[in-house]
Amino acid sequence: MDRFVEGMRNLDASKFTTTNRIGATKTETVFVNSYTQEQREVPKTEVTMDDLFSGSNIYADQLKNQFQEWKKLHKESRKRVAADFKLTYFYDYDNHLFELYTGTLSDRVKGYRDSLKKNKANKTGVESAY
Repeated sequence: MDRFVEGMRNLDASKFTTTNRIGATKTETVFVNSYTQEQREVPKTEVTMDDLFSGSNIYADQLKNQFQEWKKLHKESRKRVAADFKLTYFYDYDNHLFELYTGTLSDRVKGYRDSLKKNKANKTGVESAY
């Protein structure tokens, strides 16, 4: 188990490479003769994560467009309230997100209720008695 955890901790996605299917290029300097040199764009044989997300390639542009569409569809559902600050989020080894609330349910409901009362009082200009 310790070797597994150590291996997971030492993972670095920037070190992974794959076959160049996105048309990424690199600039190489070629000496034409002893006095002249040229710079040429040549295709890379392998690409890294940096190549996928940077520069001008179809894949990077497509990811940016998909992310913009996702942001339009997934707006923040609500403002966070004080009761949310007792939340702890963590991922398991399969990358599932877990939410752990460290208070009681009644504390959390009370926090949301108080937040709603404050919002209503602020909109009407009347101080809440609660």
